[in-house]
Amino acid sequence: MQINEVAYKWAGQLTRRTATRRIILHHAAAVTCTPQQVHQWHLANGWTGIGYHFFVRKDGTVYRGRPEDTVGAHAGNNNYDSLGVCFEGSFDRETMPDAQLRAGQELARLDDDLLRQQRDQTAAQLAGQKAQLLRLDGSPQAHIVM
Repeated sequence: MQINEVAYKWAGQLTRRTATRRIILHHAAAVTCTPQQVHQWHLANGWTGIGYHFFVRKDGTVYRGRPEDTVGAHAGNNNYDSLGVCFEGSFDRETMPDAQLRAGQELARLDDDLLRQQRDQTAAQLAGQKAQLLRLDGSPQAHIVM
């Protein structure tokens, strides 16, 4: 999967994150936007910059936001152990295009592999935590934060 890098100018230091246990999915609540625009919106909120780790455009193009090993600014008290993925669009008013859905599914699979590599736990602990993983594959755990 191609992940496009963006040269963001951060408004301060990013904090390292020591664990990744969840992927939290969001929509931008904007029909059309870019990761650079989201970065500017988040700076205007007084944040360090784009709060998501990844941004997926409607055409399926994926951009890196914050580095994966840093704390996000996307889910309140749930940033400390999660990766945030934002999808361009406003899905209370529109349907996610197939190309964007496929890119999100592929990204979730890559992140799931990352989660497995980072964990040094027993199989039982892993199974319990994996149930918390938010997915795009239509499973009962699927959830998009709006």
